[in-house]
Amino acid sequence: MPDETDNFERGMVTRRAVLGDTHVNGAETAKTAFDTDFQTFITEGAWGSVWSRPGLTRRERSLITIALLAA
Repeated sequence: MPDETDNFERGMVTRRAVLGDTHVNGAETAKTAFDTDFQTFITEGAWGSVWSRPGLTRRERSLITIALLAA
C-alpha cells in the first residue's frame, strides 16, 4: 500500500496535469495556515488516490465529477 508521501507526489502530478501549472501554482501560493492541512488532504486523497488510480480516463472522471455536482 502506498504511503502518504507517494500519494501526495502522485497527487501533485495528476493535479497539475488536470488543472494546469498556473492554477496549481496560484493555489499553492495562496495557501494559508488555515487551509494547508485541507489542501494536503485533498492532494493525497482525491488527486493522489482517486484521480490517479487506473480504470477510467481523465475525461471519464471529469464527466462523472460534473454529473455528481449537477445531481
